[in-house]
Amino acid sequence: AFRSPLLTPMTTLWVGGTSALAATFFEENLDIADAQSGVGYRRSFVLASPHPPEESWCDDLARSSSRHVPLDITCRSSIDACFAALQELKVASSISTIIFGMRASLVAGSKKDHMDLTSNIPYFLDTASVYFPELVGVLHISSVAVMNHTQPQSLINEDTPLPSLTSYRSPYDVMKRTTEEHIAEQCKRYNLKSVQLRISGIFSNELGHRCIQMSAIRLQAYIGCYIRTPLDMNTGLNVCHIIRFLLERMDPLSPISKGSDEDKSGESHQLRPIYYYTRPTIDPKSYGQNLVDYRRAHSIWIKVDVWEGVARLFLGVIIYCFHKLTGLNKKRLCLLDNVAYLLTVSLV
Repeated sequence: AFRSPLLTPMTTLWVGGTSALAATFFEENLDIADAQSGVGYRRSFVLASPHPPEESWCDDLARSSSRHVPLDITCRSSIDACFAALQELKVASSISTIIFGMRASLVAGSKKDHMDLTSNIPYFLDTASVYFPELVGVLHISSVAVMNHTQPQSLINEDTPLPSLTSYRSPYDVMKRTTEEHIAEQCKRYNLKSVQLRISGIFSNELGHRCIQMSAIRLQAYIGCYIRTPLDMNTGLNVCHIIRFLLERMDPLSPISKGSDEDKSGESHQLRPIYYYTRPTIDPKSYGQNLVDYRRAHSIWIKVDVWEGVARLFLGVIIYCFHKLTGLNKKRLCLLDNVAYLLTVSLV
């Protein structure tokens, strides 16, 4: 089928598109192509999630002509209703790319909550292959958790083999890895481009409690614990730029995609199936440095150095106790287990 870029906008369906990362994307106007993209090139978005976006960024969506459709990806009847709604909105025929970016609660979410999010992805993409004639690619906002969050990940890259699945502790890590496998398999089946974008601690634009990293830093800055372990962090804005570039490279109508497979030196620039984008600088930064920076920005000072050591020891004891407590019962206490996991991640 032929689409004129002057008449029909390219449309991206963003599953889970009401997150803090998505809010940053629209707040920074990254849905609008710049002047280099060519006359007539534009992209619209349909956000699919159980709940509509918060009112604080609805104006950004209205400006970009983006819309929201209800979707509970854990329920097949909701998936069917979502596709029916897309047809009714007359956007199904212009959807060229899909973004998957969803997760359950990292504290209260059970193993079932996490796995329910990924179990229907094959069904979703089977249905999309029927409803979306222009579909060319799928972008999954993945995570370094795919490689097992609770293990050190120094110098990990796209070519590093995945660890044994039996070594995984967190249902979040298993969910992310399973989602990658489902997407890669279905895209191969339907001859679609697929990209897994693995990211780590992301600071999105300040949105109160919605940014997990900012909430964690806010709480731990008051404890004053300086953690010297290097931990890859990045900003939501950087990740949003990469999301936009990857979408443009996927879609054959994008002027950026046209003629971009090879540069002047003859080097190939085909899309890779996996990208690690974990920090914007070459040198790793310690987690504790983020705490220091947050304190400086918000005038939170603990002047007596001895309290730094006391706080670090206190936090270490808490983590140790959580792990021992969650290991007492074979069934395990889901809430405590998840809290122990998050504490461990901050120290890996």
